[in-house]
Amino acid sequence: MKICNVILCLNAGGAENSATIVSNYLSKKHKVFFLLFIKRKSWPIFYKLRKNIKIIDLNIFKKSRNLFLAIKKNIERIFIIRKKIKKINPDIIIAHCSREIVLTFFSCLFLEKKILGYIHSDPKKLIKEKSKIWLFLSYISFSFIDHCIVFSKESKKRLPLLAQNKSLIIPNVSSEPLVIKKNYKEKNIIMVGSLISVKNHKFVINNFSQIIKKFPEWKLTIIGDGPLRNYLKILIKKKNLSKNIFLVGNKKNVFKYYYRSSIFLLSSISEGMNLSLIEAIKCGLPVISSNCSLSHKNLISHNCNGYLFNQNSKKEFLKHLTVLINSEKKRKQFGLTSIKMSKKFKNKFILEQWSKILEKGN
Repeated sequence: MKICNVILCLNAGGAENSATIVSNYLSKKHKVFFLLFIKRKSWPIFYKLRKNIKIIDLNIFKKSRNLFLAIKKNIERIFIIRKKIKKINPDIIIAHCSREIVLTFFSCLFLEKKILGYIHSDPKKLIKEKSKIWLFLSYISFSFIDHCIVFSKESKKRLPLLAQNKSLIIPNVSSEPLVIKKNYKEKNIIMVGSLISVKNHKFVINNFSQIIKKFPEWKLTIIGDGPLRNYLKILIKKKNLSKNIFLVGNKKNVFKYYYRSSIFLLSSISEGMNLSLIEAIKCGLPVISSNCSLSHKNLISHNCNGYLFNQNSKKEFLKHLTVLINSEKKRKQFGLTSIKMSKKFKNKFILEQWSKILEKGN
């Protein structure tokens, strides 16, 4: 069977990591391709792909200055994607994220190709389009592709009605730890995610000085990169937190940093089923998270393996973080509960679901 992935890029990111893990698994039995909108020289591949996976750079990602140019550019994109798909002649196409799903759907009109739309978005706002045109096209595409893959029942309920009837729920896959964390003495907190506004690092940095006043020996390590790196670096310096908060960039061996930490922190405004959160609970970390996703109720049980706080609630955030910092016993208790909760997110069971779907689809 030939399987073709359509995705923006394979740089560091949650959707890209999921696509890599699923494709590496499927490539053991099938021929797997990637069509990348952004060429690899511009945005290099971050995650390790098996050697038998073929990658094709489409180089079709460019921002348009006005509506006329945008329409023209997207028509060109559709014809380029269509040409490549006809050449590869895949049995199944997996399109990752909403705009990729739209472009894939219109590229495959009358080609009789099976299309799976892998939706990585927050269930609260499954289609994050500000443009009314893209929003309309997303609803059409989601409704008429073969299946939408979503993470939870909450996501399924927010799909267009026609898409709900043929959507499939598969939990997110993530990298898996070689060993489980056992030591909770480390005075380090970890955050993992791209340095973009939706991750809300600014909120944490602005409030972390109050933690340092009480617990000066505690550190915060932020893994990830992005357009806000310089801004956050200046903010850390302005708050006199350079000795306590560290921006370390993207790291391939992220579990090394999980093992050196005792608390995982997520402050996002919006999330799908966050990959770093799954990794953290698999590793055995207690978590503190904003209530940024309906999918997270399957990952976080309040006051059992972590705490949830209302977005941008300084009072709740500081209260929960202080409790965990103060008690190594509670950190360990929550961490062990995280391990138990993570068992249903083992890749083995999730990837088997992918195999079954593809076998039925073919």
